[in-house]
Amino acid sequence: MIEAAIEEFLVAIDDATATIEAGRQGAGSATQEVYVAAHPWGFRLANVTAPVGIWHGALDRTIPVETAEYLADAIPGSRFRVHDDAGHLSLPVNYADEILSELLEVREP
Repeated sequence: MIEAAIEEFLVAIDDATATIEAGRQGAGSATQEVYVAAHPWGFRLANVTAPVGIWHGALDRTIPVETAEYLADAIPGSRFRVHDDAGHLSLPVNYADEILSELLEVREP
């Protein structure tokens, strides 16, 4: 139990550090993400035919795991992974090798 509390604390520090750095660079990216999330994308998720991998951190405090589950269910053939020890910003850092390996696997020749 203490290990889980320590891990959650470390993830929170990692998320806070990344958030501070992102804010230091300006609000442009965050503003763009909110815009994209709040407006129609111009296509249906059910019509996506490209290979899609969806990774999510169970400790994510920014986007609920249910959002990732919704995307995975809506996109035919998508691959969905949840890492119990990762948060919103720590997932791509801690699992970069796994993510990049999968991207290389699905890359067209």
